[in-house]
Amino acid sequence: MDTVFIYIVVLLIVLFIWKKNSKSSKQKRLPPCPPGKPLIGNLLDLKGSPHLKFDEWTKLYGPIFSWNVFNTSGVAVNRADLVRKLLTHESLAPYTNDRFSTFQGEYVAWNYKDVLFGRGGENHGRLRKAMHKGLRLYGDGVSTFENTVQLELKRVVKLIKEKDSKDFDPRLIISDSIGNLISILLSGNQIESAEESKRIWKLSDQILLSLRPVFMSIMETAPCLRHIPGPIRNTVQNVLAARDEVISKYYKAARETYEPGKTRGFVDALIKLQEEEMDENGISWLTDEHIKGLIVDMVFGGLMTTTNAILIAILVLINHPACLEKLKNEVLDTIGLDRLPSLKDRENMPYIQAVILETLRYSAHVSVPPPHRCTTDIEFEGYTIPQDSLKLIFSTVPKHR
Repeated sequence: MDTVFIYIVVLLIVLFIWKKNSKSSKQKRLPPCPPGKPLIGNLLDLKGSPHLKFDEWTKLYGPIFSWNVFNTSGVAVNRADLVRKLLTHESLAPYTNDRFSTFQGEYVAWNYKDVLFGRGGENHGRLRKAMHKGLRLYGDGVSTFENTVQLELKRVVKLIKEKDSKDFDPRLIISDSIGNLISILLSGNQIESAEESKRIWKLSDQILLSLRPVFMSIMETAPCLRHIPGPIRNTVQNVLAARDEVISKYYKAARETYEPGKTRGFVDALIKLQEEEMDENGISWLTDEHIKGLIVDMVFGGLMTTTNAILIAILVLINHPACLEKLKNEVLDTIGLDRLPSLKDRENMPYIQAVILETLRYSAHVSVPPPHRCTTDIEFEGYTIPQDSLKLIFSTVPKHR
């Protein structure tokens, strides 16, 4: 009975807000919006694969349209030139590059103590610099990590050869390899078991689930639902549990065994930087929560995008044998068969660079990027985008030539 009462009260509040917003929106020329259900709006439309639904709506309503879930509205911009204008034009950029308050930033990243979900400001810029400096402090930076990648590549090549030319799904080998590299980057240690590999991937998967528009809209409209038994609370608990497992593995362990002057990985480098940034009172602006937030960024930002990029490249090359043959010839001419590639080879391999760039253009590694926020009413392509009431979400369904 208590749970039913709370749900009814929340729904009544949402209904009041929805009606209020509906009246005010009639006074503005908003982008076209697909028809939705009373109160819940387009909730059911966005439950599955929202990026595919956005692409479908683009064909119906054009490159700019709006959508609603409860009292939360959004604007999808699905054309490169319009996205560029929206974010970079001198009359618009000051008002379109802020971020909304999000569940991920507030709860997963310790109240925006990270780069990926951070909301801008002085500390956000300092944190970006700390991340780059931490990577440089880790050994010799790129060159040291390049050696690690080469060793990992030898292991991957061996695993593929063991398939003895039989058909196999490369996803497991590639995902485990990227997870191993992220682990080495963070701590200097390889992943030792399948359970550890599942742990690091679990965080990435759970954050991705929490980024779905439906969940984000519900959390913004009725955040109290995170305390009530049901799917919303389950999602919250799952993502926080996955986060805490990774932090226990890579932060707590590093903090407990840290030795000044010995940098084993990225986390040690950040701890060292934290000590260097302490003031006369022994307080550093780079807090423990900032370091934890950057660990979350490294895991979520590094695992999924890198793995997907490699798997998509494999898929594309399988379906373009002429391109694959040309790539093979460039590799043989530049590198040969007696050594692994290095970053120094890049300048002598223009074709593979072009293929990489085209693969990134051709495919979508993140289906729906983090939303942007308007800080004031703006007029854009004949439409009004009101302050704080609309998110700018750019659909990333690939546009094939």
